[in-house]
Amino acid sequence: MTGFGEGAASVDGVAVSAVARSLNSKGLEVRVAVPQTLTSLEPAITERVRAGLTRGRVELRVDVRGAPRAASDDAALGSLVSRLRAIQHRYDLAGGVTLSDVLQAGGADMLAASAGVLSAELAEEPVLAAVDEAIDALTSFQRREGAALAAAFEALLAELREVLDRVDELAAGHAVDVAARLLARLGELGSAHDDGRVEREVALIAARGDIHEELVRAREHIRAFAAALAGDAGPAPGRRLGFLAQELGRETNTMSAKSASAQLTHEVVRAKELVEQLREQASNVE
Repeated sequence: MTGFGEGAASVDGVAVSAVARSLNSKGLEVRVAVPQTLTSLEPAITERVRAGLTRGRVELRVDVRGAPRAASDDAALGSLVSRLRAIQHRYDLAGGVTLSDVLQAGGADMLAASAGVLSAELAEEPVLAAVDEAIDALTSFQRREGAALAAAFEALLAELREVLDRVDELAAGHAVDVAARLLARLGELGSAHDDGRVEREVALIAARGDIHEELVRAREHIRAFAAALAGDAGPAPGRRLGFLAQELGRETNTMSAKSASAQLTHEVVRAKELVEQLREQASNVE
């Protein structure tokens, strides 16, 4: 299901924003974009998205604005470097204090802050808070869209029931129409005919055009479709709705193949159009 959501959080004067977008997809595909310094947070962000959503092609982008530079960070980093140099001098160690030495001595966060870069460790809490807010906003968007979709489904199902009722009525008179046309044709030809044979031919033609079973199954699929919309299919009914729309398509296709009159064909074609609309809408449901 399509959706959009934004979230924001802050830490030490740095603003973190998250934007989540979702497009229709049968499964769940997650793409995360974060600043290069925060790539280590991608697995945690992806886990949050998967915890909140079950379907869709989701793109989530995190941006960071501002710099957490502070004099205290410079002072702390300077103190760390001085201590390392003192140790080097005390033990007469060769070489100078390197960046690797500073990092190994626990200066990564101080170095990042002194350089105006938000480290992954400091960023994790506000980033995940912004991501959670964006996902919540996206799911709220989807719920509003879902309410509109539910209304559209109900309208389509109501019309489909009416169309199938008309199909049922037309199909019920099929055998009578066949017999009348056959007898009229025989009368035009002036041919003698065996009433028993005529009855057998009419029965055979009627059997080939009988759509009673298809109508029964179609109505059951409609009932199941409505139940899925009401919650019987669980919190993510999209797959169930898609399957039922597919099965309705099978039944209406068979009805179309068996239609023996222009009027019946017209009604069945309308039923097929409605089923196709149901299928298209079902692809929008999570």
